Amino acid sequence: MKAAAAPAIMAALALSACMRGLVLPTPVFSTSAKQLRISGARAYPDRRGVLIEGQVWRPALASYPLWGHLHVVASLGGGRPPLVVDTKWRWSSRPPRSSWFGSFSALLRTPEPARIENVRIEYRPAPDDRQVKTERDDQE
Repeated sequence: MKAAAAPAIMAALALSACMRGLVLPTPVFSTSAKQLRISGARAYPDRRGVLIEGQVWRPALASYPLWGHLHVVASLGGGRPPLVVDTKWRWSSRPPRSSWFGSFSALLRTPEPARIENVRIEYRPAPDDRQVKTERDDQE
């Protein structure tokens, strides 16, 4: 049954990409983790900037809770500071004894989408404010 479901999922993903419209040539790199695999991430034009969409997969039979978010960073040309957005995923399905499957999207708001050189996506298990150490923390 698992083998029969894979072609159906791939066909649905292909059709959804066609319905979405033009895919931008912006390179999108994703860093998967043991707890969560990121795949199929693409950039699409949006009237407010660039929309990043993709899929997430979770290992089969994973019963532990999964906390965290996806951290999306767009590098801009010309020495400009990067665009940073955090987003969550939405679980779409969980067939019995199979992998969890879901999707995510993130909007990178910019008036100049052509200046985005690349986009990096990574799973972060904790909020960013816990992962960033400041100078003030060192003084205390």
